[in-house]
Amino acid sequence: MSGAIRGTAMTTKSFALSIIIVFACVGLFAQSAYKNTTWGESADSVKEKVLDLAVSDAPRFGGLVDAMLFLHWDDFNVDVSNPIAFESGEITRYWSEEQQALYWFVDDQLEGVEVSFSESIREALVRKYGSLEPKSGTLSSGGNIEILVWQNEPSRLVVWERTEDFGFENVYYVHKKWWRKLEKAAMEKRRKDTQEQNSRLE
Repeated sequence: MSGAIRGTAMTTKSFALSIIIVFACVGLFAQSAYKNTTWGESADSVKEKVLDLAVSDAPRFGGLVDAMLFLHWDDFNVDVSNPIAFESGEITRYWSEEQQALYWFVDDQLEGVEVSFSESIREALVRKYGSLEPKSGTLSSGGNIEILVWQNEPSRLVVWERTEDFGFENVYYVHKKWWRKLEKAAMEKRRKDTQEQNSRLE
C-alpha cells in the first residue's frame, strides 16, 4: 500500500514538473525576438549571442511606419509620421554585419530588429506566416512602397517592406508590447488632430 502511495506521489511530482517545464518553454517561445534573442534583453546579453554587434547611428526604424500604414491605411495614407517619435526612452542601435540586422534597444531593452535582404523574401514569409494582400502606395519622394504585416506571432509583429528607392527588402520584427504603446499614442494624436481640424469648420 505504501509503495502505491509513493508511486502516486512520484507520478504527481513528475506531472507537476512536466507542467512547469511546458509553461517555461511556452513563456520563452512567446518572448522570442529574432534568432536566439528575446524581448527585453540588454545589449550586453545580445552581444554574447551576436558576436559582431557594433553601435550604429542608423536614423530610422521603418517597420513602425509600415505597421501604421498597413493597419490604419485609411487614417494615415502614406505620409504618416514615425511612431517612434512617441518613444521617450533612450534609443540605442547595434548592427550585425554577419546577420545584416539592426537591433533596436529602448532603455537597454531589446524592442525591435530590422533585417535587410538583397533578394526577394516575400514568398518565403508568406509560406511561413500566411497569405496577405499587400498595401501599396506612392511615397512623397515619388517611389512606390509595398507593405505586409503579420500579427499572428505571440509577442511580435512581422513586417515586410519593399520600396523602389532601395535595391533590397526589409523585414522588421517588432515587440508587440512596444508596438501597442506607440500605436496607442499615435492614434490618440491622430484623434486630437482630427478634432482640432473639425473644430475650425463653420
